Amino acid sequence: PDFYITSIEPITFEPGKYYNLSITLKNLGTEFATQVKAFLDNEDTSPIDPIGATKSYLVKKAQEAFESQEYFGAVLQNQEITFTYSVYVDEDAKKGTYYVPLEIKFLDPEMNENSQTLYFGVNIIPKSELVISGINTSPARIHPDDDFTLKIEIENIGSGEAKAVALNLKFPEEFSGENSAFLGAIQKDSTKSAEFELRVSKNALPKAYNFTLEITFKDDEGAKKIEKGFKVFVLERGSIDIEIAGVSTSPAKIYPGSSFTLSVQLENIGKQEAKAIKAVLEPAKGFMGERTSFVGSLKEDDLSTAIFEMQTSKELLPGSYTMKMKIYYIDERGQEYEEEKEFELILLESPKKSYKFIVIPLILIVGIAYYLRRRKHE
Repeated sequence: PDFYITSIEPITFEPGKYYNLSITLKNLGTEFATQVKAFLDNEDTSPIDPIGATKSYLVKKAQEAFESQEYFGAVLQNQEITFTYSVYVDEDAKKGTYYVPLEIKFLDPEMNENSQTLYFGVNIIPKSELVISGINTSPARIHPDDDFTLKIEIENIGSGEAKAVALNLKFPEEFSGENSAFLGAIQKDSTKSAEFELRVSKNALPKAYNFTLEITFKDDEGAKKIEKGFKVFVLERGSIDIEIAGVSTSPAKIYPGSSFTLSVQLENIGKQEAKAIKAVLEPAKGFMGERTSFVGSLKEDDLSTAIFEMQTSKELLPGSYTMKMKIYYIDERGQEYEEEKEFELILLESPKKSYKFIVIPLILIVGIAYYLRRRKHE
């Protein structure tokens, strides 16, 4: 028996990948062989490492093959047999052609043990594979007539370096701005990002818009171009609605001629953040003190409090007094707004003074005067 390798599938491999490697042998000798076995050496210097068990089967039977137990499992003259191996390619394998040894053991017709070592070549070609690993916008929520930054992260999940990576961004007519970026080289398992300064038209409808990112690069296989699609969402810009959620004073009861702290709780029940909020109090006549309180920003459903230090005039009469308050703020686009609100404050009647402590000293004074007068007459 004399074996030769007639086919190998596949012959091109990528580092860090698993494959099913099929090797077909043909007996070109003048005699048959039995108990044929073929081994890939796990200790050789090639980057092809066998894992698991080897599978073998006859490709076709020679015309002169005998259907008998005598030739069961035998490889006849001109007959082919295929071995299949599960293999792993070293992840650090460099580009190149490697020769892998295949050791064959078999018995000849006289039942003598024989062996052959054959070599076959495989090509290792690292491949880069680029994917979009992240898409973010700043601000996170985009509305019509907004400027925003689109950040795209590109990751190389392949086995080889991607060189001269360039990005070309394609977007609908409702958007304008930068559309190209150059990232250079991206090593395997590495990430690089690009930022595009964009603007949404004020006429854009709130919906999801289709973007396409064209990525061009070079690797060991040559120049490549891929396209990746993603969506950018434009949201409806909601209105701002600031309402008075509560009014309280400290102390809780206020009287004519008293000082107190007025707290007015504000709530944004709208659908957009209000910024630089300022509350300006227009108090009823007879109420004095602070007029302005800076609240800051209120996001949707947020609460905050405007605080004023106040005094009341002694001449005020008990009753209900209407207080007016103007609220100034700007929206997310920087446009200024003004709203006017009203609320009531209750002024109570001053508590009456107690006279029982005055009566006692008065009785004492009268008694002392009477005593002194009697002594004078005596």
